[in-house]
Amino acid sequence: MFFGPTSEARKYFENLGFKEKARQTTPDFLTGCTDEYERSFAEGTPHNPETMARAFLDSKYTTQLNAEIDTYQRTISENKHTYDDFQTAVSDSKTKGASQNSVYSIPYHLQVWALMQRQFAMKWQDKFTLVVSWCTSIVVAILLGTVWLNLPKTSVSYIFNSLVVALELVASISESQLYYC
Repeated sequence: MFFGPTSEARKYFENLGFKEKARQTTPDFLTGCTDEYERSFAEGTPHNPETMARAFLDSKYTTQLNAEIDTYQRTISENKHTYDDFQTAVSDSKTKGASQNSVYSIPYHLQVWALMQRQFAMKWQDKFTLVVSWCTSIVVAILLGTVWLNLPKTSVSYIFNSLVVALELVASISESQLYYC
């Protein structure tokens, strides 16, 4: 839709024919230009992906962008040793076991290990909640264990098992809200 200086983005869309709503900030306006239910525009304004792409390709920003790309590629070809040094540095930064084609410098199993350590550290910071959740899990395990002790061998016991899953729902929702707040 637009790839240019952020200071000129609003003016670009206003020049295309998009109308601003009352008391709308620039970020809201720009976001609204991409939402077909929120945007308003004058007749003849490009508003579907094809016409918006054509409008950008016909704009001065495409010319500027192509000039910047050409300048960058010319600089890279003139300073081939700089590019080679960069490639060598990237290759050298990869640890043993990391794919040379991967954008990551460590292999997958080390990424998982790092995430496990991070998650443990996050949980360990809130020891009270951690201990309470362990105690709650133990109590629930004992209660459910005794409830299942003499369950009838009928379909009623299967219904009970499906309802037990609801206990985990609260924990899952509350944990996900911690990460998004």
